Amino acid sequence: MVAFKLAEARPSLVRSLVVTGSVITMTDSINEASLTRLGAASSAELLLPETLERLKALLKMSMYKKLWFPDRFYKDYLEVMFDHRKERRELLEGLVISNRDARIPSFQQKIMLIWGENDNIFNIELAKKMREYASSPVAR
Repeated sequence: MVAFKLAEARPSLVRSLVVTGSVITMTDSINEASLTRLGAASSAELLLPETLERLKALLKMSMYKKLWFPDRFYKDYLEVMFDHRKERRELLEGLVISNRDARIPSFQQKIMLIWGENDNIFNIELAKKMREYASSPVAR
């Protein structure tokens, strides 16, 4: 989303975009649909796990090839990566905007969307919709 915002705000600095697994704008409807499909009540619950089991579930969901790691790795990861939870939660909540406030900007740049068929977070249907709505020449 940051690249899209930068391309919109400063088109002279961004000639083209290559985007993978992201949305132009995180709207209420995209957020709710994703959370419902993934079985989470909030983005923070999904993306800021507090337990070993939730972290394992997040990594399992976000990786196509399932990798085994020792529990010590997960515990260390929880300690290091998820400090400042309050601030991170606020940032996640701030990313979601109302459907009525959402608008898709007109991009001057070429945009290439790279998406995995097995993306569990933002599914391929969302990528197809983004390609339709973007008013720039999106690479296929």
